[in-house]
Amino acid sequence: MKRMIWLMVCLIGLMSLPEMTSAHAYLKQSNPSVNTELETSPKNISLVFSEPIQPAFHHIEIFGEDGNAELHESFIPEDDETKLIAKLKQDLGKGTYTIKWRVISSDGHPIEGTIPFTIGQEAVTKAAAEDHSSVYFPGLDKILIQGMQYLSFSLLIGFLFFHLWLFPRKKTFYSSQFSGIIWIAFTLLALSILLSLPLQTTTDAAVGWNSVFKVSLLKQTVFHTTFGTIWMIEMALLVILFSSLLLTKKVFPAAYGSFLLIAALMLCKASIGHTAAVNNQVLAVIMDFFHLLGMSLWLGNLLALVLLLPGESKKEKDNSIYWQTIQRFSTFAIVFVLILLVTGIYASVQHVSSIQSLVNTLYGKVLIGKVLLMLIMIGMGAYHFFRGKFKEKKLGPSVLIEFSIGLIIIILAALLTNLPPADSHEIDNSQVITIENYQVSLELTPSQTGLNELMVQVSEKNGTIPDIEQITGTLVSLDMNMGEGNVVLKKKESGTYTAAPIISMDGSWKLSIHVLTKEYESVDADFPITISKPK
Repeated sequence: MKRMIWLMVCLIGLMSLPEMTSAHAYLKQSNPSVNTELETSPKNISLVFSEPIQPAFHHIEIFGEDGNAELHESFIPEDDETKLIAKLKQDLGKGTYTIKWRVISSDGHPIEGTIPFTIGQEAVTKAAAEDHSSVYFPGLDKILIQGMQYLSFSLLIGFLFFHLWLFPRKKTFYSSQFSGIIWIAFTLLALSILLSLPLQTTTDAAVGWNSVFKVSLLKQTVFHTTFGTIWMIEMALLVILFSSLLLTKKVFPAAYGSFLLIAALMLCKASIGHTAAVNNQVLAVIMDFFHLLGMSLWLGNLLALVLLLPGESKKEKDNSIYWQTIQRFSTFAIVFVLILLVTGIYASVQHVSSIQSLVNTLYGKVLIGKVLLMLIMIGMGAYHFFRGKFKEKKLGPSVLIEFSIGLIIIILAALLTNLPPADSHEIDNSQVITIENYQVSLELTPSQTGLNELMVQVSEKNGTIPDIEQITGTLVSLDMNMGEGNVVLKKKESGTYTAAPIISMDGSWKLSIHVLTKEYESVDADFPITISKPK
């Protein structure tokens, strides 16, 4: 018990390391902005993101009607790591242009998009007026490599835990079966960490596996990205773990050191992902770490019960050691489940902001699948708990079924790690305001940062459409002083006016609509609106 307490103290010490993660960034502002109509050529291109971006693999290009325009290499100012700038080598002529940009978010995920604008003429089509942004969707290679890493974590830490606390027999550390499984798991872990470097580079540099093994590309990933820093720490821990596992065969207490080193590698893994999407980033890393630890201990010990326990228990004079081990695991399994429930609920609250986001986003749907499978595992775990408590028939194929479900959960976890979180959703800003004899209705979609579609309809209470001279709008942020932004509305049909405002920041805004009739009667309506981050 004293060793267990000391181990938890060491784990808390590991968790005090500074975290180095961030959530998916998104474009907040650009100059030129989407669909802007300039009289003269801009001198440079400036993009502002919601958070600092990484200093590697970023670029800005401009495509004109006659091909590419020349730009100086893009750079991030030292005083503002949220900004990306590229200067034009020569002025642009009149015409329609599209800015194509790509950056790496602080969590290692690439984002890219296009920004159309015109010089000296109106935009040709509505399609050219749209801001196209996208986020990375994980490929099969990333899911397989990360799934392999999660599986190796489960085998290593689960089997060590089994022999340290469930079946504490020093001599079993020298068994060929235990040793073989440990070294297979270590090989899988080392392979997954080694492959994670070129894998991340294929994502960051937007190249295939046939082009990724270039020193210049790999060097950028290692020395100029957050992932590279974590990767170097992982490699150092991997070397130390190798030595510790070798020592375990000769010195039994070295197993505790190996356990801590695997936990440290898990902490590194928890430091790469969505954990900085919340205000308390340190807490997010800790919760993600415990979620991974709880799942790995549960699955690893399940497999140890199937592969190791029958053979080891036969060496004893009676079956008492078998049932004692089952009962110990049942007690620990309750703790593992509680850890998974608490950390899972925390992660869901942080990354899924509503029921709508849960059922309408890919992240939410994958999360639902993971939760359902975990509920099945909990049910099967309860079944095994009572079998062990009452010493009924020995564990059978049902344990393998439970472990197989756990493998599927590992794959879903690898997918969730790379999907954009469902922390944003479309907000319904549809409103109707009655002012004296008039009704003013407003619709704003998708109510997200970037380009939106605004529709304003004006009518009298009896349904009559008034003769309108013009409708104008003003946008003001209620969260910070950003000045006023003018919104120009154009007539779509009688009583209906539309616009395509660009809203640069999420949060609370006030949209003031001013209606002027042909009889010079004014109607003013203030609409409070809420803007979310894009999905």
